[in-house]
Order: sequence, then C-alpha cells, then structure tokens
Amino acid sequence: MRIDPLIAADIPLAFDFPDAAPDPGRTALIALGKSALFMVTRFFLRHPSFRAVPGMAIVPEGLPRDDADLPSGLTVIASTHPHITGKSFAAGEALVEFVSAQAADRDTFIVLLSGGASALIEYGSDPAEFMRLNRELLRAGLPIQEMNRRRIALSGIKGGKLPRFAPQADWTTFVMSDIPAPDGHRLVGSMPSWSPDEPRHHLVPVANGGLLHDRYAAELRRNNYRIAAEERFLTGTVGDWTRHIAAQELGPGEALLITGEPTLALTIATPGIGGRMAHLALLLAERLDEGLTLHALSSDGIDGASPYAGVIFTPEDRSRFDRTLIADHLARFDAYSFFEKYGCALKTGYTGVNLNDVVIVTRD
Repeated sequence: MRIDPLIAADIPLAFDFPDAAPDPGRTALIALGKSALFMVTRFFLRHPSFRAVPGMAIVPEGLPRDDADLPSGLTVIASTHPHITGKSFAAGEALVEFVSAQAADRDTFIVLLSGGASALIEYGSDPAEFMRLNRELLRAGLPIQEMNRRRIALSGIKGGKLPRFAPQADWTTFVMSDIPAPDGHRLVGSMPSWSPDEPRHHLVPVANGGLLHDRYAAELRRNNYRIAAEERFLTGTVGDWTRHIAAQELGPGEALLITGEPTLALTIATPGIGGRMAHLALLLAERLDEGLTLHALSSDGIDGASPYAGVIFTPEDRSRFDRTLIADHLARFDAYSFFEKYGCALKTGYTGVNLNDVVIVTRD
C-alpha cells in the first residue's frame, strides 16, 4: 500500500502570540522560506485582522502561488535555493530597505520563518565569498545546524541581526522548523530575526518534525499497520540510515517510521539528478529484504536540487530494477535518473510545509 505523501500539508500550525496580539495598525509582516506563502495563508486564517498590514515575502523561484489570494500590501520576491546567488543579495537588500522604511511608523514586526531562508536572503559586503562558502557547505554533507552557524558568522542579517535595522521595535518570529532536533527552531533559516539576548525578541515554534512524525504514524495506523520501530529527529549520514533501516525486521502488517534529516556529502564536481532521499532509496534498493515497500520522502516536495519529492517503490517495482546499473548511478549521485525509468520518482511540487524527511518501510 502507498501512503499519501501530501498528508503533511494537513499539519495544524499554532500562531499564538506570547502575549496580547499587537496592534495591526503598527505592525509589519515578513515571511521567509520555502513555506513562506503557506504560513502567510494559515496566519491570516488565524489572525484575519492582519491582512491589511504591509508585508514582504521572499520565496524560492518556481514556487506556485495564486497572487489573487494574497493581500495587495504583500510584496512577493522570488529568490534562489539552495544556492546563494546575486538574487539572494538583491532580496536581502530589499528586505533591509523594507524593515528600515517600516521602522519609521511601525513598532512591531511579525516574521513567519521556515527552512530555505538561509539561501533566499543574504546581506554583506563580499557576495563572492558568501557564494563560495555556501557552495562548499552544500557539498560537505554537514549537519544543517553547523551549516547555519557558519553562514551566521559572515552574514549581516542572520543570527538575529535583521532587527538592528529597526532596533526600537518588538519582533515576534513564528517558526516552522526543518532542523531535526527538539530545539531546532532556534537556528531555522540561520535565524535572521531573533536573538536570545534581546528581551524584545520573541520566538514561537509552530511546527517541527515531531508533528510530521505523529501525522504519518496516525496514517499508518489508519491503514492498519503496526509500527514495529520508529525514530524521531534522526540524524547521521545517508549511509548510517541505510544500515539502520536495512537491519530492521518487519513481519506482515508491520511498519518502520523514521523522521529526521541525514547528510550526504557530494564527492564529484558535477553530480547528476539526486537528493538525500533518492540516494538513500537507491542504496536500499539493493539491501532491503524482498517483500518490503519503501517511501523515502522530502516533506517540502523538493529533494535536494531535484524537481522530485522522493521515491516510492514496491516489491513489484524492485523486481523490474536493473541492479547492474545501481552502482554507476550512486557514483554519479544520479539516483533520480535511475528511478525515473521505473516510474518510482515522485513529483508533487512544493507541498507548503518544510519539516523533516520521512522514511516508511512496510510489509503487507
């Protein structure tokens, strides 16, 4: 049985202010990340009085949107992800100008923050160095927390530096966390709008990988699977995950559920079409017990730099795989070119949510 990969979009987001809601007439709104517009829509459903506030959203290029559903006062800027480019600096400059201009008569900023913001915005005096560093970080296979700490060190707006352009304002940041840790919300998007040392900065987590895990666990049980083993906020390398998953033994009607984020170091100059979940799936195509179905999914609908959300294969699919080709596709980091041939590469487009990766293994 296949599990619906889009059920993550049903996760409820909790936009509860830490104190009384601010005056909309003195508030500006900022939305950053892969889930920026999804969060904007959900925020306005919860707080409709804020629809008229001036705002700016910075989103990935290619993100589907219906501008007719967005308020006229919200400026939407498309930038690049996962690479930092000139568009990232242009977006960062526009964001700084927006904050500086609004600070004249607004004393509250609301920020809706999700993963991907680290690439979408940047601000500083040496764009070439930022771009070089980001290319190295993307290839190095470091945990996202360490990548973001290194980005913060060079940035003029990350690490809680954006509020310096409106230092007298209160800043409330609502965070959808893609970092695989219970406190991961503190570093999402290299955290441009909150500092733990500033009493006027407030940080409110609205969703994380734990909610994603619970949603898929409920779906498995609804489909009459017994969860025999599960892991939340799992980290490690793709190789670590492969060995861990392949070692699990599942009986009929049992499932394995893992949420988290593995790392994958790219060791060639020009990789093919791949991503963490696709690479994991291709490794498991050789190592899983026969009779098992695999879902390896990226919750945001975009695995790595590919146009795919992940891989689903059944025992019947595996019987058609030409396993003599697997080693070559792995060496070229080109897993999706393999899975495309068998109809196992899943394309959803952006789902709206950006939480953790999901791996489900079932035996019917």
